Amino acid sequence: MAEQQAKLKSQLLRNPVLTIVKEASWELPLWSFEVGYMPVRRFRLDILMRMMLHVIETLPVRRAVAIADILHVEELFIEDLLTKMQQNGLVQLEKSGYSLTIQGTRQLQAGVYEELQSERFDQLLYSPAHSQFLTTEFELEVLEQPMDVYRYTKLEQHIDLNEDQLIEGIREKMAEETEHVGDFVETVDALSSSDEGEVQWVTCHEFLVYDSKEQQHYVRVWNPVIGSWDATLEQAIEEQEAPSWN
Repeated sequence: MAEQQAKLKSQLLRNPVLTIVKEASWELPLWSFEVGYMPVRRFRLDILMRMMLHVIETLPVRRAVAIADILHVEELFIEDLLTKMQQNGLVQLEKSGYSLTIQGTRQLQAGVYEELQSERFDQLLYSPAHSQFLTTEFELEVLEQPMDVYRYTKLEQHIDLNEDQLIEGIREKMAEETEHVGDFVETVDALSSSDEGEVQWVTCHEFLVYDSKEQQHYVRVWNPVIGSWDATLEQAIEEQEAPSWN
């Protein structure tokens, strides 16, 4: 911790017009939520799948071979796609033959194919000081008990997020982490599990600096979660304390 603080101090002092007036380290609260979910991959409907859905929508067919004959496609391809469609709730087999489900009709009209993926589990980090989820690419050192709490933390505050808020947190994290491969977009529509959340603490480093060129004080705060200087925390501190610096 002291080593990180020393590196940050050295980085700031590379600018010859800056002087460090005061420095401190303190713990920022983060609420950690463990969630389970089944991602959905959304593809643009290809021509064959669209034609199959149109056939099922308009004709009473019970066997893959009948669809294959109508579309002049190998029966094996039709069987594989029918299996996928049933697994993902687009079609169902009734006495009269295959029919589109409500979901199948919706996806056909939208030109989109949705494929449910295997269940995943992930951790969400919510920062009350930022009023949002924070994503990180770094291995964090967290504390269960803080040594010096961020002075604008409301210790009695309990964070109770509903499912929609947790889903939005997962979507944000997926959007930042997912590399788009091929022609699909991956998202999540519902959670399979979630806990009540628990508070963890990460150590931030704060420096009050004086800029001799601009003749003004300002604060820099290093947040290890985002791995950079944190403008949100800096602004919050300056709004409360800047008048006393001059």
